[in-house]
Amino acid sequence: YSLTSVIWNVQVEGTKKLSPETVLSAAESVGIHKGAWIGRLPDTDVLQAEILDKVPELSWTGVSIQGTSVIIQVVEKIPPVEPQPTAPQHIVAKKKGIVDKILVSKGISMVKKGQLVNPGEILISGSLGEGGPAVRAKGVVEAEVWYTSNLQVPFQQVRKQYTGESFRKNYLLMGELPIQVWGYGQNPYQSFAELAVDRLFHIGSWTLPIKLRHVDVKETREETLTLNEEEAKNEALNIAKADIASKIGEHGRIVSQKILQQRIEHGKLYTKVLSIVIEDIGKPQPF
Repeated sequence: YSLTSVIWNVQVEGTKKLSPETVLSAAESVGIHKGAWIGRLPDTDVLQAEILDKVPELSWTGVSIQGTSVIIQVVEKIPPVEPQPTAPQHIVAKKKGIVDKILVSKGISMVKKGQLVNPGEILISGSLGEGGPAVRAKGVVEAEVWYTSNLQVPFQQVRKQYTGESFRKNYLLMGELPIQVWGYGQNPYQSFAELAVDRLFHIGSWTLPIKLRHVDVKETREETLTLNEEEAKNEALNIAKADIASKIGEHGRIVSQKILQQRIEHGKLYTKVLSIVIEDIGKPQPF
C-alpha cells in the first residue's frame, strides 16, 4: 500500500529542442519527483501553472497522474526567426602578435605572414576597394602571441594522501531522505574524505524511488613535500600553462615556454615565465 502511494516514475512527453531534464528539474522543484507522496501533491492545475512559470520556453503543459506514474506533456514555444546580421564589418586585431596563418572566407586580407600587428589594426577588410561594395568580413587570422607570468612556487608543499584505512556507512534513501542502516559509531579519523556511490533498484523498466547509498570514509594525512629547484621550475611552467590555456580558448596552442628570470627568497622560487602561443587574434568591428 505504501509503495502504491508514492511516485515511481516521472515521464516528459512533447519535448523537441528543450531537454526533458529541464522540465524534470522544474517539476522536482514543485514537488513532482520519485519518492514523493501522491496524496500530498497540489492540484494538477497548480502544478501545471508552476511548471509553466519556471520554464519560459514552454507555451503549454499538462500534468496527469496515472497510478504511480506522473506524465508531463508539454508544448514548446516556437522561437522567432532572427535575421542574420548583414551590416558591413572588418576583422581587426584584438592583441599584438606576429601573423602566422590567414584564412579569409569573405573580404580582403590586409596583412601577410610574418607581419607584426597591433591592437585595432585591420586584418581582413570588408571594403572591396574604392567605390566597391562593402561586405561583412569573415575569416581567421592566427598569430604568435607572447604571455608573461610572474609566479612564486614554495619549495615545501603540503598535500593530502590516503593512508589506506577506511570504513563504510550505508544509507537507505526514500526520496531525498537518508536513513543510516549500517556503519554507526564515532568517526576515528581526524582528517578524512567521503566518497559516496548510490545503487538503484529496478522492477522491469521502472526505477524504484528507493536507493542504497554506500559512503566510504577514507582516512587522509597531510604530507610535506620538498621540491628541488628543477622540480619548482617545472611546477611554475605547469601553472603558467594552465593559466594561459584558459585565456586562449580551445583552438589556441602553446608552442614554447621559457623562464626569463628567477630568484630564491624565503623558501620560494620567484619566476617570470615567457609563453609563446598561436591563437586567433581577430575580432569583428562594424564600419
